[in-house]
Amino acid sequence: MDLSIRTIIAIIFITSIIQFIVLYYQYKINKKYDGIGWWLLWSGAELGIFFIMFSRSYTPFADYFLLLQNFLVLLSMIFLYAGIIRFIGKEIDKKLIFIFSVVFLLIHFYATIIIDYAPYRTTTNNLLIGLVTSLIAYNLYRYRPNTIKTSANFTATALLIHSIVFYVVSFLNFYYKDNINPFNATTLNFLQYSNILISGILWTFGVILMLNQKLSSELRDSTEDFKLLFNLSPDNVLITKMEDRVIVDANTGFTKIMGFSREEALGKSADDLIIWKDIKDRNEFIKLIKDKGDFENIEVRFINKYGKQITGLLSGRVINFQGEPHILSVSRDITERKIKEEIIRESEEKYRLLTENMKDVIWIMDAETQKFTYVSPSVKRLREYTPEEIINAPLSIALSSEWEILFKTTIRNHVEKLKTGTESYDKYFTNELMQPSKDESMVWTEVISTFHNNDKTGRIEIQGVTRDITDRKKAEMEIQKKNKELQKLNFEKDKFFSIISHDLRSPFNGILGLSNLLATDIEQLSKEEIQEISLNLNKSANNYFRLLTNLLEWAKMQGRLTEYNPEKLRLNNFISETINLFTETANSKDIKLEFEVADDIEITTDRFMLDTILRNLVSNSLKFTNKGGNISITANKSDNKTEIRIKDSGIGMSQDIIDNLFKIDKQSNRMGTDNEPGTGLGLILCKEFIDKHNGELHVKSEEGKGSEFTIVLNN
Repeated sequence: MDLSIRTIIAIIFITSIIQFIVLYYQYKINKKYDGIGWWLLWSGAELGIFFIMFSRSYTPFADYFLLLQNFLVLLSMIFLYAGIIRFIGKEIDKKLIFIFSVVFLLIHFYATIIIDYAPYRTTTNNLLIGLVTSLIAYNLYRYRPNTIKTSANFTATALLIHSIVFYVVSFLNFYYKDNINPFNATTLNFLQYSNILISGILWTFGVILMLNQKLSSELRDSTEDFKLLFNLSPDNVLITKMEDRVIVDANTGFTKIMGFSREEALGKSADDLIIWKDIKDRNEFIKLIKDKGDFENIEVRFINKYGKQITGLLSGRVINFQGEPHILSVSRDITERKIKEEIIRESEEKYRLLTENMKDVIWIMDAETQKFTYVSPSVKRLREYTPEEIINAPLSIALSSEWEILFKTTIRNHVEKLKTGTESYDKYFTNELMQPSKDESMVWTEVISTFHNNDKTGRIEIQGVTRDITDRKKAEMEIQKKNKELQKLNFEKDKFFSIISHDLRSPFNGILGLSNLLATDIEQLSKEEIQEISLNLNKSANNYFRLLTNLLEWAKMQGRLTEYNPEKLRLNNFISETINLFTETANSKDIKLEFEVADDIEITTDRFMLDTILRNLVSNSLKFTNKGGNISITANKSDNKTEIRIKDSGIGMSQDIIDNLFKIDKQSNRMGTDNEPGTGLGLILCKEFIDKHNGELHVKSEEGKGSEFTIVLNN
């Protein structure tokens, strides 16, 4: 033949280079589509095949180059198959590829390395190409998408025709196996290489045709989608020329919002329609488009055809429309939203002012996590904590330890009941509790709370109001204190009248009886009898006087009429004067009454009160000490206290009597060792006078072992 085989191979090689370049640029432009990368690999493998064929005669490693060439034949078919299958959106049959590859490589290894028999290699190559192209044609016919139906049919037909040619060439290669040389100028070689050249061109053309048809289909769909979205969008959408900003298209949203018909808007600019409320918005729009090419969601104001102000969120982008730069602008009408936002803002401002200025603390807590999600600023006035400190801190910052345990347990129980539907959300709970302040003091609060299901989050919340009731609790405690004092006063009043009705009557009975005896029988009485009656009269009168004195002093104390008038006294002299009052009584019972007080002891005290205290204590010791006993009074002074002890050897007291000594409702009114009467008021009066001094009164006593009273006064 006039055209040599090597020349045809060279032409195929050059064609493969062009094919590779074309597919490379297609890949760069349209790499987002599956399959194009595989086609590029197919083209590269074919280029490698013909490069090896063209140059293998010039290398000493021809057998290995031949093996590589045949391996590239396998790869080229795999790449072509994978590219087509992925392009039509199907999965690659990896198992089938594996079987083809193993069989092909085993045959070629055997035909190249073991026996070096060219007819087997050539036959296998053509058979592989025929089988793969038939498989691709079948898949294209069966699974082609409607968007590339025409180009897919063309490509499948080209593949099918050339697969048949490859089958024929494969058969002829095997039939004339003894005369096969890939570089001989035979009709078979010419047919084989011509088919390779034509098939390569047609396949490349076919895949590019399928790609272009897919692109055209998508472009058509996107154009239709754009038109549909453009016209159906409720937003105000305009397409204007970049140069003079003349409107070339307006959607239905524009006509509804702005009031202009499409015909009124086309061919005019926004300035012609006078739709900008503020020229500053227009200038900013133009500047953003020129500087950036696009922008999103700037708030602008328009005026529609009827003079109504429209607030919109404007976005814009430079687009290529009909071969020229245009501006696509989209404005969303947010007029109603702005009105609602303003109403909400005013409402929130009122709520903020209310929560910031009210004394009560408003709070919200997530019932399941037991974390505060909102606390009003008034918590700062109530407990010195900021809302952020309360929200970020554990629950212990808001409650005392006892209340925290009780609160957590109670919340868990309520949440369980609410989740199971055994409890409703319409209950309100009121609790009074003490809450810690930042300075560690405690604040009495009233907490009113209710459970609420948050529709947005689906979580259970506790909404509550906390009120400062410290003043109220103080008032309640003061009332309770006053009530107790009133109860005590009422009881003491009853006791006082009981003493008056009973204890005053006894001395009077004695005085009346003795005075009546003197008045009626004095002539029959001897001098000694008259003297004895007179002594008894004097004794009854003294008892009556002491009783009256104690009653009056106690009554003055209860009426807060006794004033505390401290003065500095020398204790030795003061006690000596008191003892002198009881010398006769002590002598009559043969009781040794003595005292030991240093001359230099001085105290600051109320003279009248201390006199009453000492008189009552010494009188009691004399009353409850047997004849022949003794009573001692001693005093000691330290740096800041003075102690006065009155100790006797009398009959003593049981612990029960000691425990009730200073309770007016528990008086025993024991008689003295000589049946001396008592009122039960003396020791109570002593205790109250010592309390006036901020002092202390201690008692030690055992039955049959005497008693010791210790007065402790501050210097």
